Amino acid sequence: MSTIMSSASTRLVRLAASTALASLIAAASVQAQGFNVDFNAAFPTAGLTPPSTYAAAGTAGTWNGLTGGATGPFALVDKAGAPTGASLTLGSTFLSSLEFDNVNFVGDDAALMEDIVYHGGGTGASDTITISGLAAGTYDVITYAQAPDSKINFITDISVVGSTDPVQSVGGTAWGGTHVLGASHSRHQVTIAAGADLVINVVVGTSFDSINGLQIEPAGATGTAYCFGDGSGAVCPCAAFGSAGEGCLTTSGSGATLVGSGSANVGVDSFVLSVSGAPANKPGLFFQGNNQIGNPAGDGLLCAAGATIRYAVNPTDASGAVSQGGFAINASAGQTLNYQYWFRDTGNPCGGGFNFSNGWNQAWN
Repeated sequence: MSTIMSSASTRLVRLAASTALASLIAAASVQAQGFNVDFNAAFPTAGLTPPSTYAAAGTAGTWNGLTGGATGPFALVDKAGAPTGASLTLGSTFLSSLEFDNVNFVGDDAALMEDIVYHGGGTGASDTITISGLAAGTYDVITYAQAPDSKINFITDISVVGSTDPVQSVGGTAWGGTHVLGASHSRHQVTIAAGADLVINVVVGTSFDSINGLQIEPAGATGTAYCFGDGSGAVCPCAAFGSAGEGCLTTSGSGATLVGSGSANVGVDSFVLSVSGAPANKPGLFFQGNNQIGNPAGDGLLCAAGATIRYAVNPTDASGAVSQGGFAINASAGQTLNYQYWFRDTGNPCGGGFNFSNGWNQAWN
């Protein structure tokens, strides 16, 4: 009886810890900073600002409508419309703006894309856009740079200081009705330290540059962990629970934890899946599926199924950790996929011989 009570108490503690972890994750999500910026013209009209329901190539939220002709600094509100300590400053030569009524742009796309700021100066001329006061963290930076008058010889080269993503050339094509990387926008990922600025370099690739707006997204914000072996959902085989947020208990003494990070953009893929807490030096592999489940299997829970794709064997290291990228090849923009890590777990008292991490649900763009 005392053993049963001890087991029940342990499970209650783990459930409480899981609830506390969920609360912390929710709080962190509230604190994450995201910004939408639309550059409105000062000539010939003031242009329009998209509504908060418009996501463009990122996520929806309040758009800051900043009028060209001044360099700022402009105070920024976040996607919830709340004031922040962040501000945007245009370089000293960003003093020109333009609004052009292009019949190919309609609705909310027109509000973002038909007006621009630019600095001209001919091929090779450069300037910067600086965002100050961001919270420390890793961000995806989407910069819209397509000439609204569809001049295909107007190319803008975009880079972000500190990003490992390369310079990206934007433009060279007419609007095709949807946002396409390299046609309407660039995407870079960068980590910003506390007190540091986010600096976007804008270079005239050919003739004139064109900056319609930008979006700053907390990296990995679209991903969510699920299917925990901590007693908060499906019951692990032989009730061998991991701690809060982990997979079922392994021979390492903990459950294996899977997290995603980086940019889940199919054109600039820096998305990485990482596992910790698994047994050391064991064969294993990442796999993906279209569906979320939570079925006992082996010594753990199978969390991803349906149109399953298995990746090459990638064993854990001496600390029980493993990471892998390159998942964009089997993903499409707009698709949401589920991921998990399978590994050998010989010696587990449950006797299944293999185990799993928790699951990871990831939206691709």
